[in-house]
Amino acid sequence: MERERSGRDDRSRSPLERGDGNGDDGTGLSRRSVLETAGVAGAGVGLSAVAGCLGGAVGGSETITVDYHPYYSEAFSALVIRHGELWEKHLPDGYDVEWHAVLQGAPTVNRLISGQTDLGYMGDNPAIIAAANDDTPIRIVGLSGYSMGQQGNLCVVHEDADLESAADLDGREVNVTQGTLSHRFLLTVLEQEDIEVTIRDQDINTIVTNLREGSIDVAFGWEPSMARVVDQASSGRYLFTGADYDEPDLGALVMPDSLIEDRPEVAKGWLKAELEAKHLLATEPDRALDLGMEESELSRDLERETVRTTLYENLEVNPGVDRQRFYTDFSAVGPAQDLLTDTGPEFLLEEAEVIDRTPPSDRYDTNLLSEAADDLESEVDWNPRRAGDRS
Repeated sequence: MERERSGRDDRSRSPLERGDGNGDDGTGLSRRSVLETAGVAGAGVGLSAVAGCLGGAVGGSETITVDYHPYYSEAFSALVIRHGELWEKHLPDGYDVEWHAVLQGAPTVNRLISGQTDLGYMGDNPAIIAAANDDTPIRIVGLSGYSMGQQGNLCVVHEDADLESAADLDGREVNVTQGTLSHRFLLTVLEQEDIEVTIRDQDINTIVTNLREGSIDVAFGWEPSMARVVDQASSGRYLFTGADYDEPDLGALVMPDSLIEDRPEVAKGWLKAELEAKHLLATEPDRALDLGMEESELSRDLERETVRTTLYENLEVNPGVDRQRFYTDFSAVGPAQDLLTDTGPEFLLEEAEVIDRTPPSDRYDTNLLSEAADDLESEVDWNPRRAGDRS
């Protein structure tokens, strides 16, 4: 078997050209092409005309469209907001919410740029790409979740695989959804370990199925999908995580300037709902779980206990590392800010080559979050500036 880190020979082929729609042909792909096929490389190119034609999904009505991720533990706060109807408490009177579920962040990036959605929950990679685009100004306004590599930087192997360390991946086939934060972590591991693998692109649901059935040995992915294999099906085990490489992961909340500037009370109201959701997650986990499990897309495939472990139970491979911290203000969390403003953009610019510039400094904006916390102080009996702090 020919071994390769990035498979540069397949640079020009899209998933549709390979015939299966998700890039699952078993070959390695270049770093740039895999992010392009994930739908993110074009996020900053040529969409201004589309955005001008659409004029935004809301078109002046009293509805906002929210892209959320039912299958991402670092975006669980969106489920708490939705099913706890927290948005009704904090948005201006008369507003409604149209919820749009996505499986990964790349489609939301394009929807934000084209004006089809008003705010989105996503992982760190697509959030940075959204902020870097030069067609539609978009800001990262907060965290939806944060961990030291315990949510999106996960390597899981089948229970019978003869793999005991990252070095054992050398020469193996590794499965990942390309263009995601998990894919970036895989590339980081390859570089730091100085090993070579064949990267196979598979969507996260296919990865889960194949790991459970034993048709693949190793995959990189995110929670709660990986827990479906390890905890729920007892078909796999965590081999290592981002904590072993000092690699954090996070979920981000992003908004276009058009929402922040034209309807600041709506944007601020959403952040107030986000802070309340974080407070519930940190202080009333049972209630937060009950609300999140009302999401039919989640409860159809995952047991409540499986979801609970992904939010609150530390992994055996990193027992001293918190599974998730329910922070919202990335400016107060050094590793999160570094990932969003430094190491993440550097990777996407210089290694993956999917952005043409790093996001300008004004694309990182916690001012509205600070205003939301100030307003909440007179409305609630808990400290909004410590929302999500379990210490």
